[in-house]
Amino acid sequence: MEPNLLPFLFPIFFVGVIGVVVVVSRSAAGRAERNLRTLASRLGLQVTEHPPVFGIFARSPTVEGVRRGKPVRLYTFTTGSGKSRKTWAAVAVQASRRTLTFSFEPQGVGSKIMEFFGVKEVTVGDRPFDEAWFVRTNLPDYLRAALIPELRERLMEARRAGLRSGFRCENGEVRYAERGGFSDDGKVARFLVAADLCSDLAEVVEVAGPDDLRPNSRR
Repeated sequence: MEPNLLPFLFPIFFVGVIGVVVVVSRSAAGRAERNLRTLASRLGLQVTEHPPVFGIFARSPTVEGVRRGKPVRLYTFTTGSGKSRKTWAAVAVQASRRTLTFSFEPQGVGSKIMEFFGVKEVTVGDRPFDEAWFVRTNLPDYLRAALIPELRERLMEARRAGLRSGFRCENGEVRYAERGGFSDDGKVARFLVAADLCSDLAEVVEVAGPDDLRPNSRR
């Protein structure tokens, strides 16, 4: 290769890399938008468009609305920074009360680590359910009573449907979140199941009024 050609090849290479990044970004954004529109249609929510960043990089639309009488939204968020930065896709349902907090996590390595460090879980005496879900809450007696067989079965069906994460409730918002954005086509089916369960669990939150509050630490 002629040495005098190198100054011309570097700009061409740089432009080529930028072009590939733009194409890949637009492709992923297109899949995410399609999946979000499908979820919005199936869940009866509204879609709001956003202009692309710098006029080039597409942004996913906002999906939100009211379903089963409660505000619902689908969105993405990030955690960490630099090489540890992670993108998450989430569906959240807002209840009107904020007394109850909880988390339902699939049993696994993470739950074993929490148990090792003394984190207490709530069990309901249903062995398959207790072996599938690691449950924590600030109101253990109330949540045990609220986890009726029908709700436990819906949570078990969620595991069988392939949900990859669990459910959390903080400040009255029940949320399910998965790693990655909405460009994964498999998220459509999983998030339809998750949205229904978030609504079911938000109804449990609605019933936990001020009289149910006890001076218990989260456990």
